[in-house]
Amino acid sequence: MKKFGKFVCFTAVTTAIVGGITYLMKKDKLKVEIEQEDENGDTFEEDLKDLFDDFKEEAKEKAGEVKEAVKDKVNCAADTAQDVAGGLKEKACDAKEDLQENMEEMMDKANAVKGQVKAAAREIKETVTETAEDVSEEIRD
Repeated sequence: MKKFGKFVCFTAVTTAIVGGITYLMKKDKLKVEIEQEDENGDTFEEDLKDLFDDFKEEAKEKAGEVKEAVKDKVNCAADTAQDVAGGLKEKACDAKEDLQENMEEMMDKANAVKGQVKAAAREIKETVTETAEDVSEEIRD
């Protein structure tokens, strides 16, 4: 059992040493990568600010593109609405003209009927008058 305890202790110490070495190697590698990225002299904060500024410019460009697209769609919709309104106005004018023509025809027909009614009324009046005179003469005789 003593040998097994020594083995476990040796394994634990070896694992700790390997883990420490790996940590130090990664830390140095990361430090080297950061130093290589910052050869132009920028600090991390400056790099972050540049990255944010780039993002901000891209967002403005995209917003401008979206704004132009929306403006184009609105103009297209306005043109379509004007075309539809123009078509409706034209149809309304045509309907108005048709209605006026129909009203004129109806007025002409009404006047013709009115003339016929007046003529018929005159004839009836004359007939009634003649009949009344005939009856009156017969009564006198």
